[in-house]
Amino acid sequence: MTQPREVLYTRRNILSLALGLASAGCAATQAGRVATANIVFPYPDDWCWSGGTGELERLGKIIIRDENPYCVFAGSTNPGSTGATPCDATNTSTWPKALTDPTTWKVLTEFDFNPDAVNQKWPFFAGYPAAVTRSMRIPYLIGQGKAKKKNVQVGRENLLVGYEYVGGTPPSATPWGNPASCGKNPIGELAQFITDNMMRNTDTTSFYVPSWYVKQAGSLEEGLPQQMWYFRRAPIVIDFSFRFPVATQGASGGPGNGWIYVGYEGGGSY
Repeated sequence: MTQPREVLYTRRNILSLALGLASAGCAATQAGRVATANIVFPYPDDWCWSGGTGELERLGKIIIRDENPYCVFAGSTNPGSTGATPCDATNTSTWPKALTDPTTWKVLTEFDFNPDAVNQKWPFFAGYPAAVTRSMRIPYLIGQGKAKKKNVQVGRENLLVGYEYVGGTPPSATPWGNPASCGKNPIGELAQFITDNMMRNTDTTSFYVPSWYVKQAGSLEEGLPQQMWYFRRAPIVIDFSFRFPVATQGASGGPGNGWIYVGYEGGGSY
């Protein structure tokens, strides 16, 4: 039979071992902190836009600046325009912000790979609910003028992005390529993150199609405002949305047509 003194001794050994491991882990953690001491979460950071004409850069700018209802333009009647800095066409410091770095906003992005595409479609046009087969929710930061938070001028919002396959063969399709080399938050990397993930489960490659960014029927189209979309079976209010055509394909067969939907979640943070 084990004596109480032996039990106590054994427990002390275990405790000493645990403390030793904890100290070693703490030292490793501290070493890691030294290497990443300059990373602050979720401090806002400007997007880096190269000013080039690459398709990914074009898409990123359209999402963050051109179509964003939270982006205040000069002469805007947007509720947040009073006293706000207009979103300049080229000055990214006036645009909505990224969260710290690409790793941060990618890790915090949520996915829905199993939506109810039958009963919870996304209303877009009158009489046209989109049967979205996968979606993602990307956080970013916008200017916030009404919240009473001292020394904090921004608030978090989300992009709700979804993919709908429609079939058919596009007349021509070109791979999106890679984003332009830029600072630590390339806006083209946001676009690449979206196009890489918004495709069918069996697809491996995404393409852009001619005139995808032109506002016209069959290309970039704006949806109805104030609609109810769904994410992980929960309803989400969308202030404003647009969609653009893409082509995707798997390991075999040619590319097929689809739509990528981009919605700006409501939240009253103008």
